[in-house]
Amino acid sequence: MKIYAKHQFQSIAAVVLFATLLIGGCESLGLPSGASPTGISTTQVDTPEPALIEEALIHFRVQIPETPPPEQGIQLNILDEVTGLALNISGHDMQPEDSTHYSVEIPFPLGSVIKYRYTRKGSIPAEEHTSDGRQVRYRMFLVEAPGTVEDLVTRWTDSTYEGPTGRIQGQVFDQETRLPQPNILIASGGAQTMTAADGTFLIEGLPPGVHNLIAYSLDGAYQVFQQGAQVAPDATTPAEIHISKAPLVNLTFHIKVPKGTPPVVPVRIAGNLYQLGNTFANLSGGMSTTAARMPALVPQPDGTYKLTLSLPAGTDLRYKYTLGDGFWNAEHTDQQSFLLRQLIIPDSDLLINDEVYSWSDTDGSYITFDAMAPEDTPPGENVSIQFNPYAWTEPIPMWSLQNNRWVFFLYSPLRPLHTLAYRYCRNEQCNAADAINTVGYDNPGLPVDLENPQGRGQDSIPGWAWLDSSIDQAIDPASELIPRPEDFVRGIELQAAYNPTWQSKLPYALDDINRIQANWLVLSPTWSYTRTNPPVLEQVSGQDALWLDMYNAITLSERAGLQTALYPHPQFQMPAIDWWASGNRDFPWWVVWFERYRVFLLHHAELASRSGVQSLILGGEWLAPAMPGGTLPDGTPSGVPEDAEARWRGLIAEVRQNYSGQILWALPYQAGSWQLPPFLDAVDGIYLLWSSRLTDQVNPDMQQMTEAAGQLLDNEVMPAMTNLGKPVYLAISYPSAQGGVTGCVTDPRGGCLDITELNQPRPDNPLIPVDYSGQALAYRALLQAVNSRDWISGLVSQGYYPPAILMDKSISIHGKPAAEVLADGFQRWESNP
Repeated sequence: MKIYAKHQFQSIAAVVLFATLLIGGCESLGLPSGASPTGISTTQVDTPEPALIEEALIHFRVQIPETPPPEQGIQLNILDEVTGLALNISGHDMQPEDSTHYSVEIPFPLGSVIKYRYTRKGSIPAEEHTSDGRQVRYRMFLVEAPGTVEDLVTRWTDSTYEGPTGRIQGQVFDQETRLPQPNILIASGGAQTMTAADGTFLIEGLPPGVHNLIAYSLDGAYQVFQQGAQVAPDATTPAEIHISKAPLVNLTFHIKVPKGTPPVVPVRIAGNLYQLGNTFANLSGGMSTTAARMPALVPQPDGTYKLTLSLPAGTDLRYKYTLGDGFWNAEHTDQQSFLLRQLIIPDSDLLINDEVYSWSDTDGSYITFDAMAPEDTPPGENVSIQFNPYAWTEPIPMWSLQNNRWVFFLYSPLRPLHTLAYRYCRNEQCNAADAINTVGYDNPGLPVDLENPQGRGQDSIPGWAWLDSSIDQAIDPASELIPRPEDFVRGIELQAAYNPTWQSKLPYALDDINRIQANWLVLSPTWSYTRTNPPVLEQVSGQDALWLDMYNAITLSERAGLQTALYPHPQFQMPAIDWWASGNRDFPWWVVWFERYRVFLLHHAELASRSGVQSLILGGEWLAPAMPGGTLPDGTPSGVPEDAEARWRGLIAEVRQNYSGQILWALPYQAGSWQLPPFLDAVDGIYLLWSSRLTDQVNPDMQQMTEAAGQLLDNEVMPAMTNLGKPVYLAISYPSAQGGVTGCVTDPRGGCLDITELNQPRPDNPLIPVDYSGQALAYRALLQAVNSRDWISGLVSQGYYPPAILMDKSISIHGKPAAEVLADGFQRWESNP
């Protein structure tokens, strides 16, 4: 079977139900009455002769858990990751072979990588899930020739799985260099994971049977690998995978845009590769791409747009052009449906001449959002708009005019729109840096009158959440500081969390960190515990920074003139104390725990080594149950193996084999007598986690807090550290909430609050008062205490929130009075000879 096309176009109707809109006006933007936003003329672009594309017929055959009700069939859904996995589905009804087997045949161009999943049809469709209850993101299949795909569905949304499972454990290598490869997406049986730095991966909880195993490079740097894998009950299937490097070719995208495309608006390209804004994550509203990470094309004198990218040959490229993201304001066909372009990248440079038919899915109508931002909007921050047609989708940067005025024309999808709400936020950080009248994820937003959309006037944003310009940022100068040597650490540690929108905001944060006169940046990459029994610690795209994300962050830090440290953290699906309590914690459980933690450590050691990071920080408060003689928070034994001391020494020795820089151990300060693990003699220094009580007073006195901190440092910390003989770096964390300086922010539910609950984007607790001055005084007290103790080798502020200024209750100092205190102290230390 053959088809002819320069590009394979796939046009699929959206599943989201929308209603028709009327046109928005231009007069409020200062344009002539009755005019479009602009009247740019475009040049006719000639398209080369079409190339021959060969197709192959693929037979999908699936086994489901149980016979569905008579009125419910099985559907195969081909997914569009550029528009959104839930937003542009091509459904194919499957035919029953017997009570539990269904099949369907579909043609695809050779070289296509199909992303798909199964649904049980009904009044409420049931999506397929993995054995542990997580929804299948998508399965993958590489079309190399006509063939058959055999799949097993474990369970549906409304069912459970109680049967046996096995696992696939393997390693991915470069075919030519034989070096292990990180950042490779591994998909099998509906489950996904990422390879670690040593190329290893683990897919747990697969039902017995044969599963298609895919190795996929997020940036296309390696050719797709595919093979079958037999999984047996309670067994591990080994898989050694060798992948081939794909050569880079230059693709020049040259596009003609529709008449009336606004000249001030960036035209972006959204695609299925990392370079084109794909996060490979489940983002808000079912999306996977985000506008802030998409490349913009360059306007040409003739009104066209052009961009040259080096992309890997052989890649199945899916892409579209957009004035927003992959969903909002993306190009549409002449049938007013979504357009997704497909190109199997050739092995030579290529000029691609494309024409955007329309940004609209109507007659060209659009809705105008014209907003005046408050005067205290921080310089360097942008205003974003977020839409809610059925749920909140990903924020999109608005277009800047002059004098704090921001605008956005919404062209599509409007045709089937029933309801629409919107809200404004800063730097794409909706749910945290919101306008004060639409704060929080559960806020429904501001409604759009779809009966009279052209009657919209200008919005005046009344103010920003967690931004109060009335707060006095003036500080009392610190007393004269003792000169510090050049290697004294003046550090900022970023919050141990992640969102894909943070990546584009890191230069903004680095400018502020340089303003504070810091010389060290501590990055806090995370992995997530996705299972408890057995414990599985792995990278989850979208909530954990991937290898490419971290490598880029380290590069930006070095360009900003900062020394860099990595302090890897885990993320839990529940409070850490509950996670530990729910674990089996028998000997086999601990064997798996130490092995998965080993992979976690060695991954970051290799990342630190390859990127030239100066320090690697291990440990942390959460590790107490895994320490020799470890206990749970209630004091009961954790069941850690008796050879834990030897295990920890072995882990540190392995890290040293992979990383030659400085290794620090993050040790939480504990009031009273300390029992330091003996293996600390194997590290190079102590990263002392400090949030100790400085006073019992609600209105603290700075001098009293300075004296209290000095006494704790002299009487408890210094003797222990002197015996250990290691340099000490004080990492401090005090929230800007009442009670922070006392070591106990009162939890309205009783006891002391876990201060991580004050981090964004968690909902605010209005019963906890904000206290900026207390946090600032704590910083002044610690600066003074460290100032007179030359055995302390550095001071680091923990929990910095990088993407936007937030004067919230968290330990972050970004934009708060404590930042000015720290800047004053760091400057005085730095300016001394």
